[in-house]
Amino acid sequence: MKWFRLYAEFASDPKIQSMSETFQRRYIMLLCLKCNGELEKLTDDEICCALRITTEELRETKEAFIRKGFIDEKYRIIAWEKRQYVSDNVNDRVKKHREKMKQECNVTETFQYQNGNISVTPPDTDTDTDTDTDNTPPISPPTGDGVGNPKNQNLEKPDPIETELFGDGGLWNLWLTSRRGTKDEVRKAYRAVRRAGNVAAIRTGVEEYMRSAYVTSRIEVGETSAIKTLPAWLRAKRWEEIGTGAWDEPCLTWKARYKGNGSNYVGPCKAANLAPRDGTLTGDPAIG
Repeated sequence: MKWFRLYAEFASDPKIQSMSETFQRRYIMLLCLKCNGELEKLTDDEICCALRITTEELRETKEAFIRKGFIDEKYRIIAWEKRQYVSDNVNDRVKKHREKMKQECNVTETFQYQNGNISVTPPDTDTDTDTDTDNTPPISPPTGDGVGNPKNQNLEKPDPIETELFGDGGLWNLWLTSRRGTKDEVRKAYRAVRRAGNVAAIRTGVEEYMRSAYVTSRIEVGETSAIKTLPAWLRAKRWEEIGTGAWDEPCLTWKARYKGNGSNYVGPCKAANLAPRDGTLTGDPAIG
């Protein structure tokens, strides 16, 4: 079965997360076709069939992916060789291993003489005069205080706050890189607002904020300085704004850029195109 590497940063990369879920799925489908060795051999109609989309949708998808640097005009995945390793090909590894084993097994230990073959396998020289020596090291004395407590019981346990902030999928990795602040600032702000009952709510807030039209529109037009840093966002307890619509509207620059072209625009803010800045949205409120 063929497979390819998909990195965890997919979930926090602004270039990926600024796209709708529909376009993220199409990108994954292209990666699958590339892994199968089919992508660059297919016609546009065949790619439409594989992605279950129309010719017009393929055109929009291709333009969007070229603009983001994912593919070129011939559907070649730009960073494929950089992200995928030759050693990942299991069939090649198994084949090389078997060839190596075959070569080792074919090594003969006989010399060819004119009068026949003479084995050079050394004879058994074991005699009854041999003495066995037990080199087993002595058993180490038990550690601890003698009542079942391990000696190193006071080893420091991992700090859950460090894991929540900087572990795999932590808040630090979810946030826009240029607006993270410093780790010391993030630690200080998080410790000040974290409670046992709000850990999940804070994480959900970070995820939704990073996916919101408020953030993605500013990433698209290059106005990321308006996006709060992670420490400032935490201090302001912005996760409490989930469900209020506070992050639903794109920025004014985004609206001006795509004014009159909402039906053709491909991106996460399409559903909020030209929405009034009065806390309401027009059209479908679902934003990818």
